[in-house]
Amino acid sequence: MNSTEDSGSKCPISSFTIQSILGTTSEGSRKENSKGGLQRKRTRSVSSEECSAAEDTSDCFCSEPGDREPCNRHQPLNFSCLNSTKGITPGQAAIERRQHLTQALFQDYREDRERPCSQMSSISEERPREGSRKKRRKISTVLLVKMTGSNEFKLNQGPEDSISAVKFSPSTAQFLLVSSWDSTVRLFDVAGNSMRMKYQHLAPVLDCAFYDPTHAWSGGLDMQLKTHDLNTDQDTIVGTHDAPIRCVEYCPEVNVMVTGSWDRSVRLWDPRTPCNAGTFTQPEKVYTLSVAGDRLIVGTAGRKVLVWDLRNMGYVQQRRESSLKYQTRCIRAFPNKQGYVLSSIEGRVAVEYLDPSLEVQKKKYAFKCHRLKENGIEQVYPVNAISFHSVHNTFATGGSDGFVNIWDPFNKKRLCQFHRYPTSIASLAFSNDGSTLAIASSYMQEQGDISHPEDAIFIRQVTDAETKPK
Repeated sequence: MNSTEDSGSKCPISSFTIQSILGTTSEGSRKENSKGGLQRKRTRSVSSEECSAAEDTSDCFCSEPGDREPCNRHQPLNFSCLNSTKGITPGQAAIERRQHLTQALFQDYREDRERPCSQMSSISEERPREGSRKKRRKISTVLLVKMTGSNEFKLNQGPEDSISAVKFSPSTAQFLLVSSWDSTVRLFDVAGNSMRMKYQHLAPVLDCAFYDPTHAWSGGLDMQLKTHDLNTDQDTIVGTHDAPIRCVEYCPEVNVMVTGSWDRSVRLWDPRTPCNAGTFTQPEKVYTLSVAGDRLIVGTAGRKVLVWDLRNMGYVQQRRESSLKYQTRCIRAFPNKQGYVLSSIEGRVAVEYLDPSLEVQKKKYAFKCHRLKENGIEQVYPVNAISFHSVHNTFATGGSDGFVNIWDPFNKKRLCQFHRYPTSIASLAFSNDGSTLAIASSYMQEQGDISHPEDAIFIRQVTDAETKPK
């Protein structure tokens, strides 16, 4: 296996104030479009705990074949749409966790999560570019699904800081792995609503994954990749990256762990030894990745998407550019391994196919979602999380608007929308049998250490009426 080491230097440790890193959001208002129409504003988090009606879906699933535009120059955004926050005030321990991080590391995290985008046009200006034929279709949707005590509950003993990832065990819906900014990885017994164990990192943990039912892997801002034996409660440092580890995934077809980092590399790890099996340079910092059979799909900064063959990492199979205009937030592969879904910070989702033939590429499309109209203004929220239902091939999306939607990608229809959660949806995970959905409702530090709703993990028992194509 050919490999290429990516050079990088570890960031020095120094103290800093959280205010100097986060700054304050711009108070300048967005420029109005001269042609009138509804205005649109980007929004990064929702602090209000009040429920609201479902988003207007008349614009959802507007097909955008071949929609590839270069990313506009970035400039500060106006977040005046945010109301006063309600909830808990971050504890001193949470503040200190961020204050001990280096400025360079924290800036990398902010760039990953919240890179601002340039001004967006009014809704009336949303039209296909010259030469393309963009057909909008009205779609029917299921009404907003209200929470009932019988099918959803909140996990006890949740993390003490922002939640970065939730992952179910590959063999059962009983156990859930949770990584957090409190520098811990926790194992929950979902059936018993209790925490079974937790282990520590030296810094916030950005992702975690199961290798098998008894071994967890995790990585984060301490740059260390750890594996933890859930039977003996012992962990081992497998290796390190030259910058924080952003993504951790397992590929059962090739039996290899995959990590993606801000050091612009993807590394493969043999879980049996365990040891490093190769380092492969990426064009930019890795923000997200997903495994589709023996293929690896990597999303990086600069809206780049790379498709690798894990059996032969000597070259990149495909180099793509995201069909969405703004920064990639999440990529997840279809269970049938034929394609992937990609989300962006601009309230859009793209459905893409791996087969490069023109006939198959005609099937791809993109649609708008996680947008709310308030006082005549359309608020646009990042789509932070995607998770596929392994049985029905439908998928859930979670956004900073606090909503979770279930989509049918084949019939281009939204199946349902759950009630509004207290704050941003940071991560989602369906269980392997598709019976359960874990929902991480967690403030994502969009505005620094301010008062916000409590970070929580909700467990929802889903039905075929919510997840099966109609």
